[in-house]
Formats: sequence, C-alpha cells, structure tokens
Amino acid sequence: MEIVKIVVLTTGQQLISKFLDGQMIEPRVLNLIPDSKTGSMRVGLLPWVIGNKEGQPLSVDDIHIVTLADAEPELEKMYLNSISIIKIPAPGSNPQGMKLIK
Repeated sequence: MEIVKIVVLTTGQQLISKFLDGQMIEPRVLNLIPDSKTGSMRVGLLPWVIGNKEGQPLSVDDIHIVTLADAEPELEKMYLNSISIIKIPAPGSNPQGMKLIK
C-alpha cells in the first residue's frame, strides 16, 4: 500500500514522497519560495534526484532520517497532483464545466 509522508533528513532537507514497501517513490524536495506579488511564502516541489527513472524506488539509510511525519492534506494533494498525469481539481472548482450527475 502506498502512503505519503514528509521525511526530514539529517541535512535539514525536507522531502515529501510516496512510500511503497519502505522505499520512496518520486520524492520531492519541499522548498519555500517567496511570492513576488504578495510577499508571502509558497511551497515549491522539486525532484530530489534529478534524472532518476520515473517510478524507480529510492531508499535512504535510517541513520540519515531524523523523522517521518504525515503530510497536511492540502500539501499531499499538491504533491500527488505534481507527480500524476491525472490532475486533482481544487475543492470547489469546476474544471472544464463538468456537471455533477445525481
């Protein structure tokens, strides 16, 4: 079963990743990026290992992991949306005028 977790490494780097059988799948580095228009901070997701074959599991020795944490639901959706070819619409949005069939 795949789960999404935040990983904090001994380097201070924070990752978000799917886990399958104890290995990371498509990990992304969490970066705070200043919004030039509002001055507030946004979260950016960058590939952790650039050039890694898509979907190839990666592992990190436990000695390099400080902690694992559950991701906030909004951050988890943002992450899953960034790695998926299927886009998850934002709550309350109506992509392409779709109608709810009851």
